[in-house]
Amino acid sequence: MPIIFSCIILLIVFSTYNIWQVITPLNKLKSNNNYRVLLTSLSSYRQGGFSQRVSAYLFDYFQSVETSKLNKQITLNFLPYSNQKKSQEICVKIEKTYNIMCKLNIEATNVGDTRIFLWMLSISDDGLLKSKKKTNINGNSKIINGMISSKETISIDIKESAKPTILLFVYGKSFDIKIRNWLVNLSKRNSLLKSTVKRIKSLGYGYIIKKINNVSVIEDVL
Repeated sequence: MPIIFSCIILLIVFSTYNIWQVITPLNKLKSNNNYRVLLTSLSSYRQGGFSQRVSAYLFDYFQSVETSKLNKQITLNFLPYSNQKKSQEICVKIEKTYNIMCKLNIEATNVGDTRIFLWMLSISDDGLLKSKKKTNINGNSKIINGMISSKETISIDIKESAKPTILLFVYGKSFDIKIRNWLVNLSKRNSLLKSTVKRIKSLGYGYIIKKINNVSVIEDVL
């Protein structure tokens, strides 16, 4: 029994050491913002040996925990409004719907104790969610980014549009120009949606996708 117990302990220690040796470079790549190599390594590790697969799983798990924390740190409040007095009475949100004649203001509040960087891609076209073919997106798009201090709120105005509007919000602890570049590319090609979301999740950024359809119903997507 002592020999068997010792062998088990040695096996656990050896496996843990191997996993640590594999996952440490992944953490360094993330710290150095070397995203291209990091994502390539993760893809390779997920198909590799035992230590590599476990390391990729652990890395993905901790990144998903970080993503969940960031998602909880930002609350979004959708506020329909009108600058015309005769329309102000009807510009109220009833559950997840509001009158098509109203404009929309989004309040993004940081309820956490640390600052948050926010990016938002707005596309007035539902082509972003179509995955049958790799097509260009023909709708109007807009990208904004900014920083929200702890316990503060920023307002985002959504212009009226006869087409469905897709809103992709991304949250991070630090500013990264690569996020904006990814959103710029995504605004042109709907085929990049899955790969962009996968990158965001793998790097531990928070995100949420909202769709406002042509009857002004706000719903979650993905």
